[in-house]
Amino acid sequence: LSLLCFMILFSTSYSSSTPSTIVSCPSPCTCSYKERLVNCSNRSLRKIPLIPPWVSILSLRNNKIEATAVKQHTFMNLPNLLELDLSDNELRTLSVSFSGSPLLRTLTLKQTKLKHVWLGMVSASGLCKAYSEIQMNWGLIAIFLIRINVTYITNIPYHRSHNIITTIDGLTEWPSLRVLDLSFNTIRGIRSNTFINQRNLTELYLHKNNITTVNEHAFAGLVSLETLSDLSRNRINHIKGLAFNGMCQLRTLLLHGNRISNLKDASFYSLKALTTLRMDDNRIRSVDMGWLYDLKSLEKLSLSRNKVNSISSGAWKLCKEIRHLNLSHNDLTTIISKQFESLTVMQTLDLSRNAIVAMEKEAFYGLRKLKKLVLSRNLISSSVEDLGGIFRGLDSIETLLMNNNRIRSLSPDTFVGADKLVYLDLRNNNITSVQNKTFQTMKNLKRLRINSAAFLCDCQLAWFSQWLRDSNINTRSEGNCRCFHPPKLKGRRVVNIGSNEFECGEHPIPTLLQQPSKLTAYKGENVTLECSASATLTKNVSNVKSSALMSVVWRRGRSKTLSHESQKIRIRKPQRIEGGHIFFTSFLILYDVTYDSDDDYSCVISNEFGHAKSTPAAHLSVYVYPTITKQPEDRTVKSGSEVIFQCQASGHPIPDISWQKDGGSSFPAAHERRLVRTQNAPLHISEVQPKDAGVYTCTAKSVAGVQSVSATLTVLYPPIVEKMPDKIEAVKGGNAVLKCMSSANPAPQVTWLLNGGVLNGTTRHFFAAGDQLLVIVNFSSLDQGEYACSV
Repeated sequence: LSLLCFMILFSTSYSSSTPSTIVSCPSPCTCSYKERLVNCSNRSLRKIPLIPPWVSILSLRNNKIEATAVKQHTFMNLPNLLELDLSDNELRTLSVSFSGSPLLRTLTLKQTKLKHVWLGMVSASGLCKAYSEIQMNWGLIAIFLIRINVTYITNIPYHRSHNIITTIDGLTEWPSLRVLDLSFNTIRGIRSNTFINQRNLTELYLHKNNITTVNEHAFAGLVSLETLSDLSRNRINHIKGLAFNGMCQLRTLLLHGNRISNLKDASFYSLKALTTLRMDDNRIRSVDMGWLYDLKSLEKLSLSRNKVNSISSGAWKLCKEIRHLNLSHNDLTTIISKQFESLTVMQTLDLSRNAIVAMEKEAFYGLRKLKKLVLSRNLISSSVEDLGGIFRGLDSIETLLMNNNRIRSLSPDTFVGADKLVYLDLRNNNITSVQNKTFQTMKNLKRLRINSAAFLCDCQLAWFSQWLRDSNINTRSEGNCRCFHPPKLKGRRVVNIGSNEFECGEHPIPTLLQQPSKLTAYKGENVTLECSASATLTKNVSNVKSSALMSVVWRRGRSKTLSHESQKIRIRKPQRIEGGHIFFTSFLILYDVTYDSDDDYSCVISNEFGHAKSTPAAHLSVYVYPTITKQPEDRTVKSGSEVIFQCQASGHPIPDISWQKDGGSSFPAAHERRLVRTQNAPLHISEVQPKDAGVYTCTAKSVAGVQSVSATLTVLYPPIVEKMPDKIEAVKGGNAVLKCMSSANPAPQVTWLLNGGVLNGTTRHFFAAGDQLLVIVNFSSLDQGEYACSV
């Protein structure tokens, strides 16, 4: 038990001049009398200068002002004040009255290290008018409001270990808010009806928190909200149906950088005005009509870097206004016929960096307004070469990017429907042949990019060489179109070869066009290795099947021959004859790979005339995600004791273990040599102190991935009480604030005494900040005496 005593004596007047007597610009500041602006920012101020009463805009940001320099009456006599910025100071607490600033509209308290805020002496109606915009992000803890005849808000809980907002409550007292910024806190959830009274709010910022769940009716009441910018970079894994119900004016919703895996039907119900929805960097696996319901006005949808592997039939029927769709960096393997038929006004579609192997005929049928289609970095091969009509219906297409695929040949049927192309990118494909008239219908083509060095330069390619020379198309990469066969033309640029040099000779020996390359996979995945070759049919051999047709042998390591009879191995060998050539492709498919699958793989393709072997061998590395097998547990200990956090992990390769405290690498115990930690060993803290309390995160990391687990350390310690002044003077009719600042865990109970007797709250006596502040309103001689606090 601690006891603090101090006196409050009666006084009749202030000893210093009031702000109303100041007319000129304060010396450390700059002023604009026309705009009624006083700029005292970036001055390294520790005290607030006397501010002239004519000021409308006052900036005190980026100084070293502490709470002791801001008195309750500091801003009392500023009747014209509209905007006040106290950001970037050392204000850990704030106790101030704005009753003398009835016009105040904007109060900014960003990055002030605030733990407690007290905005007092404001009537209920005045409060609603006064604070139309409050920004308190980057470390805001809680808001404590004390005003005459109005119960102060105490139901905004804060985590004593972290000193940051963890939930949102008590907003019903702020119905005039228009902008609310609560980003960069640790808010964990949004309960139903949290914003039920915020009918005037137009902007809400909740990014960089720890929100995991958005409940039904979480945003009910936000009928004027236009920008929820944003809910990104949280930990949301679940959005319940009707979560956004009532947000009929919302136009932008940002949910990227969360952990959303499944979306329930009607997840976005009521968002009829929404035009932009961004959900990149989540874990979404499918796109279906259920969760897209009610997005009638949606124009931009981004689902990049998810795990989308399927798009249900009719998924787009209820959001036909989409103009820009990003599905890049996902797991799509097939584009079925008329997959996007309902999106008739779409202008850009990005399907890059998926695993698309096949596209059915009329895959993009219905996209009449599409101008740009991105199919880069997929596994597209046979769907383009063998099937015509894939691009039928693209009446407005101007840009088609198909670089970094497995396309080997082009024919006049390949680009049927894409007649209006202006830019075509086919770089980094092993193209061996381009048939005559392939680009004949592309009257608007201005830029063509091809850089294959695998061309079969026989007489059938002569037209392409002439076309490259004669056309007005910008083919900046034409110099990278080089011959691979016949040997006498190998390495030469196709554009520089004369028509008479292209001969239809015989190439009976298999030549590799594609060989297996280095791969990485995770345990349990399926892996596909590809090996392809071509050979020319000989004119003097009648039995084609016995001479030119090819076969394959796959090898693992240096000697072991893989058998197609293995339960976990399949070898597919499609073969086709086209234009006097035989094209042979073999796929080695390894199912459910394990550590034993980690090895070198090669292929040998042969016929009666010879063979071709892939070299160097392709190495398959099999990884296993790190898994924390022994997790640290939450601990509650007394100050002075010791604590040990265990953490062990498995994986392949073996992961390294590291620790963080409260998201950073600074450990108070380490600075004082109370922490013992060796590589991959438990974390041991001796002589635990209150500053050691926090969240300790164990991270297991390897090239295969990362996994983290956290545990909370709670330190119990007796009350620590700050020394208070022996005497305090107060003005008759004024206000007085007495402080009994203490800290303890569990939280201390404070009792106030007046002249030895217990002092209870009255209409003129208020308690705040966990009863650590005693506020006396309209001070009179009856209030004189000896005050004490018991902790």
